[in-house]
Amino acid sequence: MVAICFRLAACLFALVAGESRIREVVFEDNRAFSDFTLAREIELSSGEIYSEAQATADARAIEIFYQSSGFEKPRVKTVYHWLWPRKLIFKIREGRGPTVRRLRLKGKLGFSASRLKGIIGTEINRLYEARKVSEDSNHLVSFFRNQGYPHAEIATDYDTSKRRLTFYIQKGKRLKIENIVFSGVAPDDTTAIKRLIPLKKNKPVTVLGLQETLMATARYFRNRGYYYVDVRLTRSRKGYDVELLIE
Repeated sequence: MVAICFRLAACLFALVAGESRIREVVFEDNRAFSDFTLAREIELSSGEIYSEAQATADARAIEIFYQSSGFEKPRVKTVYHWLWPRKLIFKIREGRGPTVRRLRLKGKLGFSASRLKGIIGTEINRLYEARKVSEDSNHLVSFFRNQGYPHAEIATDYDTSKRRLTFYIQKGKRLKIENIVFSGVAPDDTTAIKRLIPLKKNKPVTVLGLQETLMATARYFRNRGYYYVDVRLTRSRKGYDVELLIE
């Protein structure tokens, strides 16, 4: 009862003062961009006093953002519930979105274009989605790092006029393992454990290999009464030394 009275009092105050403080900002029917991305394009936010003029300006800012991203004839309308629940809603009609008509891979790939394109989820003649392209970049980085390129980087560019998506690949130098050494309380004979671990001398350093090596080493030594196992990488002249620390 007290809460209801307080809410009514707040509504009456808003009517008298001609002000209403926004409780929540909502975006509806936005598929290509997240709420977080669109929120960065507007001025109004929760906790601020509602302004119809600013809401109109924010709606226009969202339309311009869509247009700059290749969408045709986007439309954004606003609805605001003045008293309760004081919710500002941006109703978005995205219009016809940009499609990917051509997909390019640039750089010293090291692998066939068909293999790399098989990792990419974005398809030709389908909608260009920034979120999906970002995921594609992460998948490519993971692929290269698991092939021994720990410093691989991917950049992307979408040409709205040509509807062309380009992945710029900088895989960096492929690094190999020069030595595998043991420290701490490791046994004198390490032949058995070296056979168990996935990382091998003169083989590429991979994230998956490091993870599997840590698990295999930990399992091997913990079954023999050791409680702490760690894998450390040290840059060497041509690649990395792998140190297995056992305590």
